[in-house]
Amino acid sequence: MYRQGDLLIVRAERPDRQPNAVSGDAVLAFGEATGHAHTLSAPEVAVWRGEDGQVATIAVRGDGVLTHPEHATIVLPPETVWRVLRQREHAPEGAVFLRD
Repeated sequence: MYRQGDLLIVRAERPDRQPNAVSGDAVLAFGEATGHAHTLSAPEVAVWRGEDGQVATIAVRGDGVLTHPEHATIVLPPETVWRVLRQREHAPEGAVFLRD
């Protein structure tokens, strides 16, 4: 399990459906307050998005390096699948994503 700012990364099973995208880099979340992004770089990253369009699950081939200008770099082990959870906070209009 890893945490980087408002992201929580936990081990997961590979989804039964095809990924939405496969590439060498993936933006897991944009920082609404600063414009900075949580970016994952690896030889290959498969991305599955949830119904809300947010990154929900990632599969990493090779070492994955998760970076953000305001947080420590995290190295994800190779050949792993991860669930990406964004921290939420209560607001009068309901639960909203934490602004990082």
